[in-house]
Parts: sequence; C-alpha cells; structure tokens
Amino acid sequence: MKNSINFEVNADGPKNAAIVMSGIFKKDFPISDVFLFSDLNPEPKAIRIEAIVFAIQEKMGFQLYWKTPRGYEIIMPLESRGYFNFETMQGYHSPRDATGFAMSSFGCDKEKSFCIFLDITKQ
Repeated sequence: MKNSINFEVNADGPKNAAIVMSGIFKKDFPISDVFLFSDLNPEPKAIRIEAIVFAIQEKMGFQLYWKTPRGYEIIMPLESRGYFNFETMQGYHSPRDATGFAMSSFGCDKEKSFCIFLDITKQ
C-alpha cells in the first residue's frame, strides 16, 4: 500500500464549509497540496478556521500550511488527538493571498492513519 490522503467537503454553503482530510501512510511525506479554496462553491477570497478536530495515530504528526503564491506558510503542527476552537479569538484567518492548504508528516515509520476535520468560514 502507498501513502494516500483523502479529502472531502462534507458541507459547503454560501458562508461556511466543513472539510475532512484522512489517510493511511507507511512513511513520511514532504509538503503536499491537499485542498484548494477553488474546491468550494462559491470560492472564497480567504477563509477563517473556526475549529479543528483531529485524531492522529500515536508517534505520527503533521505540519499544516497555508498555500500562497510565495510558497507555504506554517499554520500549526498537529499530533495525537485534540480539538482547537478558534471562535473565541475571532478565528484563525488565512493570509489574503492564500489559495489553499498543504501538509507534511513526521514520525511515520510504519503504517499509520489519521483524520482531521476543519470547520471554516468563507470570507
């Protein structure tokens, strides 16, 4: 089996969307584009992350990035399992020129799996 990232838009309304990323890996992978804002309808100029829920198999983690014309800008690392709610701080805003998300992995030395949910507001 080779590395695989599954991406799905669970809900896509005029102002909000819910994104799910999941996969199974046997080894680490470099920065890879996962999701583009153009995958949403209507396509937003920017987004705001309201919440992230994640479950990542032990000893494996991810770096989550904004994809921009300048390259990749780190959002945050994700490891283990947890929940971040950014609503109380008015969300985690994308850079104005961001066009999507990318991710890379670390700590994967045998078959491991993950699931990441993103609750976003379109801007």
